[in-house]
Amino acid sequence: MHNISSREKLTYTGSLLGQNMIYSFVTMYIMFFFTDLLRIPSETVTVIVVAASLWDAVNDVLMGMIADRTRTRIGKFRPYLLAGPVFIALATIFCFINFGGSLAGTVTVAAVCYVLWDITYTVYDVPIWAISSVSSPDSDEKNGMVTLGKIGGTIGTVIISVGSVSLLNAFGGERSATAYTAAAAVVAVIGAALMI
Repeated sequence: MHNISSREKLTYTGSLLGQNMIYSFVTMYIMFFFTDLLRIPSETVTVIVVAASLWDAVNDVLMGMIADRTRTRIGKFRPYLLAGPVFIALATIFCFINFGGSLAGTVTVAAVCYVLWDITYTVYDVPIWAISSVSSPDSDEKNGMVTLGKIGGTIGTVIISVGSVSLLNAFGGERSATAYTAAAAVVAVIGAALMI
């Protein structure tokens, strides 16, 4: 029987911590950034977010099927766990860039970036939770991994909830689009490093 090592447990906890740092930053600030700083009408932002959520219901199932059928020399989940964070980080940063241009262009870019963020997030999220089911034949150890993942996720959320305003202030404040770009880059790089 394979006992999950302390190193594996710490790595798993840290990966969910990093993932939830990114998730919390995006979910806390994306609506404000889109409406108040990009000047996208709130109704339009709601449509973008709801459309992405509806797509996510399909996306999760598709990713589960893809990951389950993946066969590589490094395993079926590891390719997504190694590459996913890079794409999540890039999509996170792009979500918080003011590219300028017309309202129609801004809406299009915001929608594309947000949907891409949602897709890249799912590419990592489905395998990271699925890996707990294959981490050990022992059901107690599997359950322990899920618990550690939830603990890591909660810590990541708390870090962003407590520290994000100070981070934004360090880059120019909550009314500065470039502050969000810089803060998103910091959170994305740290989160992605932990995820990898």
